[in-house]
This record gives sequence, structure tokens and C-alpha cells, in this order.
Amino acid sequence: MAGLLDFLWVAPALPLAGFLILALVGRRLPRWAVGAVGAGSVGLAAVLCAFIAWAFVTSMPPDGAFSLTLWSWIHLEGFNPQISLYLDRLSVVMMLVITGVGFMIHLYSTEYMLGDEGYSRFFAYLNLFVAFMLVLVLAGDLLLLFLGWEGVGLCSYLLIGFWYRDPENGLAAQKSFIVTRIGDAAFLLGLLLLFTVLGSENIQEILQRAATDWPAGSLLPTLAAFLILGGAVGKSAQLPLQVWLPDAMAGPTPVSALIHAATMVTAGVYLIGRTEVLFAMAPLAQTLVGIIAAATILISGFAALGQRDIKRILAYSTISQIGYMVLLLQQGPGPRCRLELPAPHRHLALGGRRGRRLPHRPVQLPGRRCSLLRRAAHGANGQLRGPHGDPPGHPVASLARGRRDPDPRISRALEPARPSCRLHAPDPGGGCRRGHRDRHYRRLFPLLPSEGPGGALAHLRRLPRRSRLRLRL
Repeated sequence: MAGLLDFLWVAPALPLAGFLILALVGRRLPRWAVGAVGAGSVGLAAVLCAFIAWAFVTSMPPDGAFSLTLWSWIHLEGFNPQISLYLDRLSVVMMLVITGVGFMIHLYSTEYMLGDEGYSRFFAYLNLFVAFMLVLVLAGDLLLLFLGWEGVGLCSYLLIGFWYRDPENGLAAQKSFIVTRIGDAAFLLGLLLLFTVLGSENIQEILQRAATDWPAGSLLPTLAAFLILGGAVGKSAQLPLQVWLPDAMAGPTPVSALIHAATMVTAGVYLIGRTEVLFAMAPLAQTLVGIIAAATILISGFAALGQRDIKRILAYSTISQIGYMVLLLQQGPGPRCRLELPAPHRHLALGGRRGRRLPHRPVQLPGRRCSLLRRAAHGANGQLRGPHGDPPGHPVASLARGRRDPDPRISRALEPARPSCRLHAPDPGGGCRRGHRDRHYRRLFPLLPSEGPGGALAHLRRLPRRSRLRLRL
């Protein structure tokens, strides 16, 4: 089992290979093949990471870490960065989380994005995101870590603005890219400071030299910790650079899950945990970490209370919970739980087919279709029935789920209207009375958006011809 550690480089190589295949020939492949390549590459990486983690735990190296140098990147006098991977307990946890959560999101997206015209492009971006995230958490060299750091930022920009034809999505992507670049600039200055003063690119050598050469509380470790904290604040959406994450919900719902579900937003937390030696040598920076985390927890928690959009509520909730993780790291080195994942977010069940903000607008149908649909959905005694007296398993009875099998939640949502509700009475404009119509369609389609390939009209048109003739669609 110990020999599995030599295949550590395969973990980021698998999703990277999936990206290359989808980017080059993805448009020529059928959709099932695109989903198989996109989800399968991350699934294989997750299985491999599980075996590597088991091999690491059962045959742990004497110093508690495993290092693998693949090749030297650049050969210059005094500057010799290497493509090296470093595996310890912290990177094992992050590796498992990235591949495990990433595979579930890929698997869900195979069906969620099925009707989108950019299907192969979407999975290419997702694969590239997972590859860069694995490079970030496994990097043993400063330059390789910065490559993964910037790659994750690029992929988040591409995914948030995936539906780029909508100006709102483009602006949200630009906002996230620009705000995180502020933190990345501080992070780059911190890396240059560490290399210039300590003369090494290897992360572990830098931390060892900093502990021996720099006095605790002096200017250099404090300045380096401040700059690294700036990068972590930007990537993990902590105060004052938290403003990009709520707007990042403009992308597809799986993108929100990928950014929130213990992947990109935990990159800053991982960075603080990886360089915790510097923060232990800089009490002022460590105190600032606690202040920022506490302020983020409170302000973001109260901001979530004032939101009416469910996805923005989840965004502020995520920011607040990431603050708890940062606050935990403020304690400095010691025996404790390194990382604690935020509470599960149910992004995958929200937002409808196109990931729009909830609540969705009611379906706008003419008055006659409204009355026919109501009579088809409810029998004479108020029992949920199909258009020809069919049992509740009829497609119309399970319309809100787009399924043919009955769903008790839909049955409750389709309870008959009160006798005083003249639902199908037309107004001069030819439609239902606005208040009753809106209430009716909120009942009938509680889980469906109003437009797009997953909308209510699209589901109605998928009904058998017999039902469509009765509903006159």
C-alpha cells in the first residue's frame, strides 16, 4: 500500500485529462459521453485519493509527511522552483473533501445541465477547477501553490459567468474576479517577501528557516503574515472582501455548490493552516485573524437575516461559517481539529433547472388554460386526479415534479381551492384574476421555474398527446 503514495500526481492529472478531452473534442461527443468523461475523471480521482489516504494512514512516514518531487521547473542561479507535491494530514483531509464533494457535484450536474447548450464547456470548467484545487492543496512549492491559487480564481470567473449572455452574470463574474485579485496581490507580495528574505521556494524549508532566523514578534514575520492573511481574506470571502460571494450565485446552481461546499472558499482557510508557523510568530497578525473572523461571523449572520433570496441567505451563511473555521485557526499550532466543514448547504435542491433566484415568478397562462388545468388536476370532489379521471399517478397529478409517480408533497401542494376562490374567472384582459391566478400557480408549480427548459410549460408539453389535447397546449 505504501507504493500508492508514488501515484499522488495522478490525482490532479485525472481531472486535468478530463478537461483536455472535453476542451478539444467535447462538442463532437454525445452528451452521455461528456457526462461520463466529466464525472468519471473526478470519480476516479476520488477513489484514488481514498486509497492514497488509507496508505498514508496505515504506513505513515516517520516525520508524518510524504514529499514527491516530479521535476525541476526552472533552472536559474539562486532560483530553482520544482514541481513537488507534499502530503500530510491537512492535505489528506482537503484532498478527500475536494474529490468527494466534487464528484457528487459532477454527478448531479450530468442531469441538471442536460438541456444546456454549453454542456461540454460546463464540465470542462468543472474538471479544470478540481484539478487546480488539488494542485493548490498538494503543492510543496510556492510557485506551484500560486499556480493552483490563480487557476482556481480563473475557473470561478468562468463558472460564475457561464451564462455570459445575461449581463447580470457577467457583472457578477467580473466583481468576484476583481475583488479576489485584491487579496491575490497581497498574497503575491507575501510570497515574494518570503523568497527574497529566506532564499527558498519550498514551503517546508521556508517555515523552518522562518522559525530559526526570525525572532517572534519582529517586523518580517508580522508583515509576511499580514500579506498572506490578505490573500486568505479575499479567497475565503472574509471581511472586508466578502462582497463577491453573494453575487457569485448568478451562475448555475452546481457552481454555487462547488464554490461553497468546502472547495474554493476553504482555500484561504487552508492557506492559514499551511503557514500557521508564521502566524504563531506574529501575535499581532494572529489577533487580527481572530478579530476579522469574529466580525465576519456576526455581520454575515445578521446580513443573512435581512435577505429574501434563499441563495443569498445561503451565501451569507457560508461566509459566517467560514469565519468559524478561521477563528479556530486563530488559536495557533497545537493539538486540535484542523478543519471543520461548514454545515451542509442544499444548493443542489434549489434554484430550478436554470439556477434562478427563488421564489420564481408564477407561470403566466391565458385564462382558459388556467381553468382547464385546474379542472384536470382536481376531480369533482376535490381529489387530485388526471384529466380523464385517472388516478393520482397520472402525469398531470405529478406535474410539479416532472414525474409519473405520485408524490405526497405535490398532493398536499395541490389541495383544492376554497369555494370562494373564483380561480378561472376571466378578466377583461383574457387572463385569471391576478391574485387568485398567482396563488394557484404557486400551489401547482412549487418546485418549477416559470421559463427555460425546466419550466412549467416545458413539462406540460412533455405530457402524452391525449393529455395535451385536453389541456390545449
